[in-house]
Amino acid sequence: MGKYKVHFQKALNFLLVSNTVSQEKLAYILKTTQQTISRWCNGISYPDFDKLCELCFIFNVTPNFFFLFE
Repeated sequence: MGKYKVHFQKALNFLLVSNTVSQEKLAYILKTTQQTISRWCNGISYPDFDKLCELCFIFNVTPNFFFLFE
């Protein structure tokens, strides 16, 4: 699973930058904290399945996007 964690981290950072969404705004939308989003962006932790589904909906991507991003 290690390489997929790196893909997730890169994909999330890409989506935030390309959609000009701040970590704070994403945290608000997902009803979580900015620290949680920061941990995801830095590869320290990862969202549970429900939050992953919400991320897919927000950014209009499939779950594969997060795990196959180069």
